[in-house]
Amino acid sequence: MNTIPIDGWEGATQYFTFGADSFGVWLFLVLAVLLFLTVIVRAITHEGRSYKEIHAGNISAPIAMEPESPPPASEPAAMA
Repeated sequence: MNTIPIDGWEGATQYFTFGADSFGVWLFLVLAVLLFLTVIVRAITHEGRSYKEIHAGNISAPIAMEPESPPPASEPAAMA
């Protein structure tokens, strides 16, 4: 059973959507760089604001963690 109607590759053509040095390649490169730089700049500004707020006394120091209570004794302790 031959379901492929192609007998040969003569006359076949190819289409490249984003070839080397095309508008699409440059567009995606620029968008990726802008996205990367936006994330870096936003992180730096957020860290700077948080640092200023903590050292200005607007935010209290982190709360000390209390030790957890022992788990409930639902099973007998293992014999040593």
